[in-house]
Amino acid sequence: YVSRIFKCRRYRRTFLLCGIGAAVSGLFQTPLGGVFFALEFTTAGVISYYALLPVTVSAYMAYYFSKLLGFNAFSHTITNIPELNIFTFVLVILCGVAFGIAGRYFSSLLRKMHNLYKTTVKNRYVCILLIGSLMAVILILTHGGRYAGSGDIMLTNLFSAGDFKIYDFLLKFIFTIIFITICFS
Repeated sequence: YVSRIFKCRRYRRTFLLCGIGAAVSGLFQTPLGGVFFALEFTTAGVISYYALLPVTVSAYMAYYFSKLLGFNAFSHTITNIPELNIFTFVLVILCGVAFGIAGRYFSSLLRKMHNLYKTTVKNRYVCILLIGSLMAVILILTHGGRYAGSGDIMLTNLFSAGDFKIYDFLLKFIFTIIFITICFS
């Protein structure tokens, strides 16, 4: 859209990556995470180096702007640090492998949903309105919005009250894939 306004379609992809980097940075308060997520967004494993400077600038601007507006990302102080031994070391490695597999599966599902969306949706704006409204209702009905946003409600419940349902991760996973597919396709 911005590339059409300024009549510079050549930089369309760069504008998209800047927006993605700024969104992740402003929402999660992680400017470098926003930069690398955006640069790797279109093709997993391939970094778009040509957009490094503009994405970095937009990510840091979004970070400072969200701070200026008083937005604070979720944080939790860990008071009970486990002893470092072979068991915790193996557990950390297994968690890393599990999260890597989940990330790969997330990326694969996102690509499949994106392709399905592009081949089946005729009017993008009607689809956004309908599915967005449906998602809002579903998110409100599933534990009062617990899975909406960046996940800080779910994490706060987990860390403060120990309130974690076995299906929390799966529902957040599915809702995030649907949301990203609709917003960025």
